[in-house]
Amino acid sequence: MVFSFDDLKVSDKITYQLSPDSIPWFLNTIFQNNKKLCFFCKNNQSMDSLEISLKKINSTINIIKFPSRDFQMFSDLSPTITNQTQRINALTKLTNFKINDTIVLVSFSSLIEMIPPKSSLHNNFIHIKKNCKSLDSNKIEQFLINNSYERVDVVRHKLDYSVRGSVIDIFPSNHEFPIRFDFFVDKIESIRVFDSMTQLSKSNIDNFYLFQASEINLSKELIENFRITYRQENFKENQGIYESISSGNSIQGLENFLPFFFKKLN
Repeated sequence: MVFSFDDLKVSDKITYQLSPDSIPWFLNTIFQNNKKLCFFCKNNQSMDSLEISLKKINSTINIIKFPSRDFQMFSDLSPTITNQTQRINALTKLTNFKINDTIVLVSFSSLIEMIPPKSSLHNNFIHIKKNCKSLDSNKIEQFLINNSYERVDVVRHKLDYSVRGSVIDIFPSNHEFPIRFDFFVDKIESIRVFDSMTQLSKSNIDNFYLFQASEINLSKELIENFRITYRQENFKENQGIYESISSGNSIQGLENFLPFFFKKLN
C-alpha cells in the first residue's frame, strides 16, 4: 500500500498488479512526482530488501524505516540495537521535523503495535552546535542518562557515551559514526566525527542532532508513572526491576513495560 504524505489518502479506485521485483521501480517512478511517500511492507525482512533495491536504483532517495518490534512483549528480552534505533529515529523525525524528498517504509505488523504518545517525543532531542554556550556538559550527560545511553570507558558501539574531562564521546542513535566534542570554558570548541575502532577523527562538523536512544525516556514524570502502575498491578516477582527503574537506571527488557510509563499510548 502506498500513499502521498500531501493528502494522506489512499485511493480505492486504482489497482496495481506488481511483482515483487517491480515494486522498487514503481516507487521510484511515483517518487519523482510525489516527493513524500509511505509504503507498507510485508515484514521487516522485506522492508530491508526494499531499501537496498531502492538505493541501487536511486542512491539519493532518503529512506526512513519503521520496523515492527523484533522481540515478544512481556518477555525478559529487549529489541536489538538496530531495531530500537530505527524505530525511535523514525518516530523522532516524523514528530519533530519537516520531511521532504523521503520514502517512509513501514512494516505492516507495526501498525497494530502501541507507541508512546506524540507529546513524549516532541522536542525530546538536543541540537548541539559549535561555539554554543547554552549547553553545558552536565545538561548533555543528564539527557544521555534519561534516554537510555550507557556510559563506558571507550565508545565502541551505538548508544555508548564517555566523559573524559572536557571531552564527551557519543555514539548517537541517529548517526552512522560516533561524535566527539570538546568544551573550552563555557562553550563547545570543536565537534568531530571519529572511527569507533581506531578512535581517530574522520571529519569536523559544525552541528548535529542528538536523539533519544529508546521509546522510553526515564524522566521524573515517567518514572513516577511506572512506580504507580507497578504497585497497582501488584508485581512481586522481581523487586529489582522496580528499584532499578525508580533509581533512573535502564534495564534489560525495559520496553516490555511501555504501558507502565504512559497514561495513554498511541
